[in-house]
Amino acid sequence: VYDYRPLQCRSYPFWGSNLISETAWNELEKNCPGVNKGKLHTKEQIERWLEIIEEESLVAPL
Repeated sequence: VYDYRPLQCRSYPFWGSNLISETAWNELEKNCPGVNKGKLHTKEQIERWLEIIEEESLVAPL
């Protein structure tokens, strides 16, 4: 089941609203204990997730 999570869940926390600035990312880290821990994702992976999310209108674009 875990492998079939929706893209919106798999791509969190790499949403445009969290990547808009270093300040936004640091604020997220304060409230989400998993940020900056675990598997590292490539810039290309993150950019692709953002493209797909925007295409699917799951979250507001930057």
